[in-house]
Amino acid sequence: MAHNRHGKLPWKDLFQPSIELAEKGFPLGKALARAIESNKEVILNDTGLCEVFCGKAGDVLKENETIKFTKLAETYRTIAEKGAEEFYIGQLAEDLVKDIQAAGYNFSADSVTTKEKKILTYHRIVEAYRFAYAKRSLLGDPKFLNIEDVS
Repeated sequence: MAHNRHGKLPWKDLFQPSIELAEKGFPLGKALARAIESNKEVILNDTGLCEVFCGKAGDVLKENETIKFTKLAETYRTIAEKGAEEFYIGQLAEDLVKDIQAAGYNFSADSVTTKEKKILTYHRIVEAYRFAYAKRSLLGDPKFLNIEDVS
């Protein structure tokens, strides 16, 4: 809607820098390299995770090795070519829902049918957000930020 109202560039052009970055990749930072190493066994045993976080030799990526997001680039390209609706109601939307369901989060309509289930479900969601929020301080571009993991 913002692009329709105020955009000056063609929709497709907005995605090109992100597509290129995801395809070409960038050097893996220290904090993410540590997180990958600490979750090495999980990553090596998950084909989807290994597609992103493993190198050509089959081991997890190390600091300063290039990380690429080829599936993300494909997603961006699809949205760039087909429009935002593809993300919300198109095949891409259906594929995202299937991927999330397959990841095992197991939330369903039953997850909020009783007061106790609703409390437990919301508690799990809040804890996930809390954890992610705490980890945000370890994210950033090392060219501009001095990121130290003191934990």
